Amino acid sequence: MKIHYVHLRNFRGVTDRRVDFAESGVTVVEGVNEAGKSSMIEAIDLLLKHPDGSKSSQVLAVRPRSVDAAPEVEAEITAGKYRFVFGKRWCKHPRTTLRMIEPAPADLVGREAHDRVQEMVKETLDDGLWAALRVAQNEPISQSALGGNDALMRALDAAAGGARETGRESSLFERVEREYLKYYTPGGKAKAELKAAAEQREEAKRVAAAEEESLREVERDVERHAELTRELTSLSAELVEQKEELAEWVGRKSALDERRALVETLSSRLAVVSAETDAAEVAVATRHELVAAIAAQEHSAAEILEEAAQAQVTADAAQALARDAELTLNAATQAAERAESEERRAAEHVRYLHDKAELDDLTRRASRAEEAIEQRNAAEAFLAICTLDEPGFAALEAAYAASREALAVLEAGAPTLELEALARLEVSLNGEPATFEVGDVRSEPVTDTLELVFPEQALLRIGLGNGQDLKLAADEAEADFRRCCADAAVEGIAEARNVIAKRRAVESDRLTAQQALKLALDDRLLDDIRSDRVRLSARINSYTTSDERPGDLATAVATELDARKQTESARRKASDAATRHQDLLAAGTEANNNAIALRTQSGSAQEQLLLMRDRLATARADAPDDSLTERLTNCEDTRSAARLALAAAEADLASQDPETVEARLTATQAWGERLEEDHRSRTSDLTKLQGRLELAGTEGRQDRFDRAQAAWSEAERRYDSAHRRSSAASCLFTTLRTARETAKQTYVQPFRDQLERLGRIVFGPTLKLGIDSDLRIANRTLENITVGYDDLSTGTREQLCIITRLACAAMIDPADGAPVIIDDALGHTDPERLARMGAVFTAANTQSQVIVLTCTPERYRRVGNAKVVPVRPCRSTAVEAPSGHALPDGPEDAILACLDRATGPLGKADLIRLSGIDETQWTPTIRALVDQEKIVKTGDRRGTLYHPKWQAPGAELAS
Repeated sequence: MKIHYVHLRNFRGVTDRRVDFAESGVTVVEGVNEAGKSSMIEAIDLLLKHPDGSKSSQVLAVRPRSVDAAPEVEAEITAGKYRFVFGKRWCKHPRTTLRMIEPAPADLVGREAHDRVQEMVKETLDDGLWAALRVAQNEPISQSALGGNDALMRALDAAAGGARETGRESSLFERVEREYLKYYTPGGKAKAELKAAAEQREEAKRVAAAEEESLREVERDVERHAELTRELTSLSAELVEQKEELAEWVGRKSALDERRALVETLSSRLAVVSAETDAAEVAVATRHELVAAIAAQEHSAAEILEEAAQAQVTADAAQALARDAELTLNAATQAAERAESEERRAAEHVRYLHDKAELDDLTRRASRAEEAIEQRNAAEAFLAICTLDEPGFAALEAAYAASREALAVLEAGAPTLELEALARLEVSLNGEPATFEVGDVRSEPVTDTLELVFPEQALLRIGLGNGQDLKLAADEAEADFRRCCADAAVEGIAEARNVIAKRRAVESDRLTAQQALKLALDDRLLDDIRSDRVRLSARINSYTTSDERPGDLATAVATELDARKQTESARRKASDAATRHQDLLAAGTEANNNAIALRTQSGSAQEQLLLMRDRLATARADAPDDSLTERLTNCEDTRSAARLALAAAEADLASQDPETVEARLTATQAWGERLEEDHRSRTSDLTKLQGRLELAGTEGRQDRFDRAQAAWSEAERRYDSAHRRSSAASCLFTTLRTARETAKQTYVQPFRDQLERLGRIVFGPTLKLGIDSDLRIANRTLENITVGYDDLSTGTREQLCIITRLACAAMIDPADGAPVIIDDALGHTDPERLARMGAVFTAANTQSQVIVLTCTPERYRRVGNAKVVPVRPCRSTAVEAPSGHALPDGPEDAILACLDRATGPLGKADLIRLSGIDETQWTPTIRALVDQEKIVKTGDRRGTLYHPKWQAPGAELAS
């Protein structure tokens, strides 16, 4: 396929532009960003794929944003043996035109033209090749899968001398592949038949192993039976030995218990004797402590008596100082009382002036609040009787607008009566007389039934016809407006606007009054303000003021502050005097209390001394000091004898090694318990084992083992057979596939040669490329260093991708090929390689088209044989199609134009689609055309068809 030119109108940011491409070789389209370069390729895609009536997002996206215009595309294309000019317009007044140039001239429009182009493109253009040879601006550059492209395969086959496989070879490979796929999946995994044979073999092997294990289990049970019998005999002998040893250690334990009892008895005797000795020691120590305490008490009583006499002297002096301080306190208190009286009189005068000022403020606020209440009440009285509010006015305005709009629609669609007087006329127009002089012209729109009476000559009545619905709509809108006026109690829209304006002014006054009232009341009630006024008046009348007091509040406050300072000074002096008096009084009281306490303490000390002397005399009478000492000596001797007896008993007990006796006894008892438990366990195991051996003798385990071995041998045989067949199929398939890939590389070689020829211009003479079966570059070898394609730099991959597309275009027959389209590539290429890439474009020497779109012309300056087409941004104004493609002015003209271009009658759906009119316009438009006899309708319901009058059946015969 070749694109000769593309013409865009109102397409995205392109107002009107035509670009002609070279028939073969390179065309470089240069322009700044947003000049509309990529839009040309997008336009070709939309032109070939989307009908003119399409509402897809791709079509809607190309509409211009700054003007209301329909996008149009026209292109001249050669596809195989066909050459044609194809154009479309979308969105507004859509249309499709096709002008065939070769092989035979023809003109088609509408859906028929679109379908014809689709057939030609499908017949001649390989969609995969069309996509593979393109490098889009908004997509990352990547390799194209060219391995399945028929046009390229034909070219490679011819270049390889027809090396591709024949039909017979393909049939053999397919039969081998089918045999291989019986046993393996395409990925090489075993299928059900082979898996089943392997699973059956493994299952038979498992069953045989289980039966063999069953036989071995019987043999192990026989061996275990003999072993258990021997163990039971040994355990019986050990039990006899354990019982003899246990009896010996039980006797030794009894002798040990008798010695422990003797030790416990002697220990108890020692504890009693020790307690008696401790009591004798306490009695002797208590007697010594009582004698020492009496001596200490005699010394303490003498000291307390001397301190009491000294304290009484100190108390008398402190009481004299307290009496002097009391006189000073009385004088300071009287001065403070006089100052407080003067301060109270000054404070009362300040309160009087403050209350008087507050009363004046409350009087002013009450007056302002009453005025605001009167203003608010007047506004609310008006609003209470006003029936028109904002929602009602909005509804009234809407009804008025709807009424005016319906009347305008009626007048716009109504016919007009134009009367021109050729002579003097006296007529009646809708009952009103009118006189026309010669040459007078009068036009009257027919919005209702109109009667024109020529007296005694004629009556002309003109009806609305199709406009009756518009008349009813206008009357209904007017009635709705009148109902709204009645609901609002107004005569018309002017009065309503005056009323709502007055309502808004009154609402503003009410709001102002509410704000003034709120400011005057300051979050209080008017009744509270009035109550406070009465309270303040009464309190002011109760004040006793004198004329010598200051009349202004500031001076009165200053006077009060001065009096307060005098009062505070007098209070401080009185407080200091009171503090001193209290301190001295407290000191005198403390000294007197101290003297009294010492006298009391001295008496108590004498009494305590007498008591202690009496208690010592009583104790000596009961037990003299010598008897207590003798008793203590006897107790100590008895305690020493008890300790010696206990030590001898404990030594005898330790000589018997009690811990060893108890440990051996415990161990012998545990040994016996373990032997009895082992004997019971072995006896139980032997009983179970005998039962299991008796049961095994009846199961025929040897016969089952023999059968399992035979089944295993048969499963092995079946598996070996299936494995041999599958291995043979796999070997044959692998061999044929390898040979096939080798043959395939034969016709891949021409493509590699072409790629390396062009690639060496960029990368040097040591370049070698690895090509896979899908004709993708697998790796690059340079200077004997091989690097995988994915590991190459972005710029290198970009250069190889463009070289691949140029090599493909160079090898394919231009009749089978498609243009190579490169949109702003080589952005990752350095200047040196850019120069080399320019040589590649020249060396490709392709007869196909190469279209390069770029905003950086310097990248392609070295493409010497290129045709350069500069483009510039367009201004944002809509353009119309040339006169040869002028669009119809209205729906009637659009339908007539469609019928004129058509080769036969058209139905309703085709006419709406081809003319681009709105479906709501169909009924009145088609009725008017039929009534005017401009078109003829045939058929009924779904079979209705429409013809131009000159093309109607029988038109030629009538002419």
